[in-house]
Amino acid sequence: SRFDGDEFQLVGLDELTHFTLKQYQALGSRIRSTNPLLPRYIRGTTNPGGKGHGWVFDRFGPWLNPECLTLPPKFDEEGKRIPPAAPGEVLYFLVDKEGNETIVPKGTLSEPDEKGYQQVALGRTFLPAALSDTPQLASDASYRQRLRNNDAVRRAQLEDGDWLKKPAAGDYFKRGWVQTIDVLPAGGFGVRAWDLA
Repeated sequence: SRFDGDEFQLVGLDELTHFTLKQYQALGSRIRSTNPLLPRYIRGTTNPGGKGHGWVFDRFGPWLNPECLTLPPKFDEEGKRIPPAAPGEVLYFLVDKEGNETIVPKGTLSEPDEKGYQQVALGRTFLPAALSDTPQLASDASYRQRLRNNDAVRRAQLEDGDWLKKPAAGDYFKRGWVQTIDVLPAGGFGVRAWDLA
């Protein structure tokens, strides 16, 4: 609501997953101009993870989610399912009154509303990147070591740009780190407990 009266032609967001969907939509609604020749954009950079990971993953599902159903499935040379939209491919979306999105050809107009106004499909794309795509950082041994200090999930997100990596069994605790004994030490006792939270 802080920007309700503002008019922007470009909104740039660093670390998009640190924003909520509501914040993103609110800022997007301020991208306007009375001059139809002025280009108007919203751009963001981000890493996987963060409180907004879910909505960013959903919004850019055609580029990030192999299970995305908005386009026909695609498979790599080994038969593994991959996201249906190619990196950098621009798709155009129309949103109906209920908020449902449909992918349509560029320039598609909606049906006129009750006042006779139409909406035009807006383009969207996603350009994935991994640490190796930034040679200056990839060659910085101290930065790479700092990334390695993260847990396996965060490391995969930051090094590989992996949007699918989520906490799973064995990511934080490895059974091999604990020695199992068959008999309690003399005079000792044992306690076994599991925190299921």
